[in-house]
Amino acid sequence: MKHTLDSSLACPSCGAQARVFKNGQSTCAYCGATLPPLPFTHPGGRFPHTSPLRIGMKARLGGREYVAVGRLLFRDSEGYTWEEWVLLSQDGDAQYLEFDEGKWKLTHYWPDGDDSVQVRSYTEGQPVTLGNKAYIVTSVGVATVTGVEGEIPWPVRVGESSPYADFGSGDTIFSVEQTSEGIEWFRGRHLDAAEVYTVFGLQKEAQGELKKEEVQGDKRRFGCLWLNLSLLAFILCAVASGTPGHQVYSTQLTADQVAEEGSVVGPFALTKTGAPHRLYLSTGSLSQTSVWVQGVLEDTSGPVFEAEQEFWDETGYDDGPWHEWVTESHADFRLAKPGDYRVRVYADPEAAATGAPVVVRLYEGVPHATPLAWFGGIGLVLGTVFWLQGSPGARKSLVEAMQDS
Repeated sequence: MKHTLDSSLACPSCGAQARVFKNGQSTCAYCGATLPPLPFTHPGGRFPHTSPLRIGMKARLGGREYVAVGRLLFRDSEGYTWEEWVLLSQDGDAQYLEFDEGKWKLTHYWPDGDDSVQVRSYTEGQPVTLGNKAYIVTSVGVATVTGVEGEIPWPVRVGESSPYADFGSGDTIFSVEQTSEGIEWFRGRHLDAAEVYTVFGLQKEAQGELKKEEVQGDKRRFGCLWLNLSLLAFILCAVASGTPGHQVYSTQLTADQVAEEGSVVGPFALTKTGAPHRLYLSTGSLSQTSVWVQGVLEDTSGPVFEAEQEFWDETGYDDGPWHEWVTESHADFRLAKPGDYRVRVYADPEAAATGAPVVVRLYEGVPHATPLAWFGGIGLVLGTVFWLQGSPGARKSLVEAMQDS
């Protein structure tokens, strides 16, 4: 809030406007002189502190000393709350330090704002130009004062409300309020907690915040590492899924050549015990027809593994032309023991598919995509968890988005 300070309320000893309430009396924040109580506010407050800052603490901003003379608690129409510290220099210059769920903003009255704007007309996400630079409306609402603490040298009433809009671009921020005194613009920037505590001389708290930021940074980096590994695993999984391995055997026959008791193809030697193998079946030249094919892998003792698939190729017109088909299939297995193997092929074609080709191939050393898929999924979960733990702002936005949905 931009206010013209009443010179009659200044300290008669040093002229300072900043005062604090100590030992039941108003005193000058700079020379300590006892002052008469303000005629429009009451010292003290009944709402809890959310930071280490207290009334009477001094901060150095831009080479000047400021005193925290008051604290305001605001609430919007959705029940969202934040607090604002009023900082006054000895000559009455005011800065406003807002604390909103772990985030700090420092603003100062901006005299170049347009005092004819309709604050309620702004909408979130709207682009605007302020000071010849593009900004985005980040939030809009109505702020209501729900608590007052300290010796603020202008009238503040619990219950008074002001429409507001916030704007952002990078580190620079603007805000506008429509108060009973008119349109008021403010300009400022974001501060991290360590910087706030440093300007107030709270070195222990500042070191604690720096340590916390370091830990959060480590979590973000660890989360990014896992997310990158997860992405790499999914890429390798896709590559592995499309790579059949080394072809051991391949043959082709037509559906009408397949005997009723099955046609045997082979033999071929398989030696890579425990390694992934793939039995591949395919066909072609199908049109509005189908053929069922089964391949049974056998050794001298009998069946070892089997795969089957019905292949088909159809077209039609339902609110537009369509074409659907299944002309290839594969199944993977692990070899239990080395030896000579054969594939017994069965086929049951429709009448129009008797001449359809049936292709049988066997591959060894097939890349196994399942472990990569599991690794990618686990990495995605771990990466997201650690990244959100190291990014409180992103975590808050995600929770709000989930609540809104």
